[in-house]
Amino acid sequence: MGISLNPKHLKRYKDITLLLIKHGRSDVVKHAGLQDALNLDASVETTAGQSKADELAHDLEKMGPTFIKLGQLLSTRADFLPPAYIHALTRLQDKIDPFPFEQVEAIVSGELGVRISKAFSEFEEKPLATASLGQVHRAAMLDGRVVMVKVQRPGIREIIAEDMEALEEIAGFLDKHTPWGKRYEFGKMLEEIRRSLWRELDYRQEARNLSTLACTEAMNLDGGGSSTFWADGKTRNSVAGSRERSRSDVLIVVGDQSTSVLHALQGEAHREAQVR
Repeated sequence: MGISLNPKHLKRYKDITLLLIKHGRSDVVKHAGLQDALNLDASVETTAGQSKADELAHDLEKMGPTFIKLGQLLSTRADFLPPAYIHALTRLQDKIDPFPFEQVEAIVSGELGVRISKAFSEFEEKPLATASLGQVHRAAMLDGRVVMVKVQRPGIREIIAEDMEALEEIAGFLDKHTPWGKRYEFGKMLEEIRRSLWRELDYRQEARNLSTLACTEAMNLDGGGSSTFWADGKTRNSVAGSRERSRSDVLIVVGDQSTSVLHALQGEAHREAQVR
């Protein structure tokens, strides 16, 4: 029994299949019927088993944030990969160029409802930190306060959603029809990745967390703390009263917590696996 493929994910199926073959898992490909379903040339198998652990890490980086997260998770699974691969995957990095400032302007202006020049006295075009999910820019409010503006990469939610659909279809088949799937439960592994990615993309929850931390610090210091700026352009020390939004692509933070935002994105761009 072969896998049934969704036509809209054919390119991603092919990418995943070639990755499996290149790194010595043509048995999984054959069992799932992926090679026949995708009409792949059998000669592609000649690279099987020839790649090194560092090549796998490099290939996952090229495939984007979903697969970087997959590699980070796999680096915690000594039952699944040999030590050389575990070591290579713990050093996975988000190597990606920043997206153009024109897109930053459009996203920030769209969220705030005003042009950047009307909301900020300064806004640095070059990001301080860049990762596959977003980037951080230094800016200053009209009253001179320095802020960090975290902007989500355009279309990243849609890319991750499509990647996850393709991976989950393959994982579901393997879990039902192969001994490896029954043993390793690939579906559960992908659910961990999904939750981790959506947490990182949820800027509203990040703002809540920063607001809570700021309030705690303010109580400890008898004043001070930081305000979290929502994308509606209003400042507040808590999220109470913020307008309901299904999503937000911009997070603006002023004060002590702006450093936390920068460090968080730098950690996303260069971290050892922290998936538990």
